[in-house]
Order: sequence, then structure tokens, then C-alpha cells
Amino acid sequence: KENLSKAVLKNKRRRENAKKRKDEEMAAGGGGGGQPQSAAPPNHQNGGGGGPRGNGGGGQKPPGSKGNDYQGAAGLLYDPEVEKKKKKLNDKLNSIKTLKQQQAEGKQLEKNQLEKIAKE
Repeated sequence: KENLSKAVLKNKRRRENAKKRKDEEMAAGGGGGGQPQSAAPPNHQNGGGGGPRGNGGGGQKPPGSKGNDYQGAAGLLYDPEVEKKKKKLNDKLNSIKTLKQQQAEGKQLEKNQLEKIAKE
């Protein structure tokens, strides 16, 4: 048997347990609804590590964590790439809006800022 570190063994065990749980859910007929399934294990979105954290290590996120993946009915149609593009466009439109406000207040804008307004 290989000589693996504690963290590697722990992560391996966690992946196996997650796969087993997923297989059990599918066998029980619960594979059609709820949260969208992903290829990655549902835990450890905070950068890994594996040292003692005091959160039980049961694969559940602590309450109030920002990594809530539940999307409701929209979760079936959720595409992170599309959401990323939407966010970028909204940010650009907001920056154009602020530039227009500054221009209306009489502030002299730079050449690149005027070009940005023209792109709208």
C-alpha cells in the first residue's frame, strides 16, 4: 500500500463517501430534483487545507457561508459563463452611467472616458 499523507487520505475518503451518497440518492430515486449536481464534491470551496477547523468535517458547510449553490428552479438553467458575462456588461453600463453623471456636473473627462461613453 502507498504511503499517502493524512490530508490525501482524508480527501480520498471524502470523495468516496460523496460518490457513495450520490449513488444511494440515485438508487432511491432522488436524482431528479433539488440542487444541481456538479462534478466536484460539494464541500471545501474555501481553498482546501485539511487541517483542523472545528467544523465537524461532515461535508456540510457552516451556517451563513457564502457558498450557497442552491438556485431554485433557475438552477436548472444556470450557466456560470453567461452570468459572468451579464455581470461584466452591467459593470460597464454602471461605469458609463457614472461617467455621464460626472460629465453633466461639468467635470472634464479624459479621452478614454469619452470613448467609453461612445461605446454604449
